[in-house]
Amino acid sequence: MNLDSDDHVEMTQANPFPLPSPYAEAVLDSRQRAIAARQMIDDAHLTPEQQLELQSRINSQFQIWLKSTYSHHYLVNLLRPTINEA
Repeated sequence: MNLDSDDHVEMTQANPFPLPSPYAEAVLDSRQRAIAARQMIDDAHLTPEQQLELQSRINSQFQIWLKSTYSHHYLVNLLRPTINEA
């Protein structure tokens, strides 16, 4: 993604239309934070048990975030496979 000075982003293969700069910058920032987080996890050299604990905590916090940001209807539809497996 390359930011243009004309308040939009160059077209990509997946999206042939320019994106507004604020949206493109937010997407780029989010991607960079995800890459940095993944690198921190990789650099921590966690044991398999520690990896499972981290995964469990991330999943728990994600579900808390979903409950606080989306309607109950959407949340139930997203979690239905997880609930049915339990």
